[in-house]
Amino acid sequence: MASLQKTITDIFEEINADPSLFLVKLTITPGKYQKVKLALDGDEGVTVDQCATISRKLGHQIEERELIANAFTLEVSSLGADESLVLLRQYPKNIGRKLKVSLQDKSEKTGQLMDVSQEQNSIILAVETKEKVEGKKKKELVIREEEIPFDNIKKCMVIFSIN
Repeated sequence: MASLQKTITDIFEEINADPSLFLVKLTITPGKYQKVKLALDGDEGVTVDQCATISRKLGHQIEERELIANAFTLEVSSLGADESLVLLRQYPKNIGRKLKVSLQDKSEKTGQLMDVSQEQNSIILAVETKEKVEGKKKKELVIREEEIPFDNIKKCMVIFSIN
């Protein structure tokens, strides 16, 4: 199964003519009729036409190379809004959006994504906290920018709000 996943990933890389489009997740459901499912993302999002093009080309290659003996189902789609961000490459297009970040130490941070550092392999999140401010009796809302190393992120969800 791992060999088939690697082969399909390699074929995707070969047939993908759009450098802004990338593979986030590939799952293959075993059984008599296997289901091959690709979840794509893009630096500017993913269109239905891009999914259809990849699906046609990939399906043709799977059949031509006889990678799957029996009938199979191929599904190529963009990630849903309820999917977590998996790759650091997915973060830049979400700058300015609110994120809920679950960290490896089981803590959580919620805030606005301010920046992404590919070089530092981290994100900058503006986190709101209530803190005691000198000279004040009550805690006040304070926004602090925190750098979060990508390796410390266990799960990250974009929080969509309707205004």
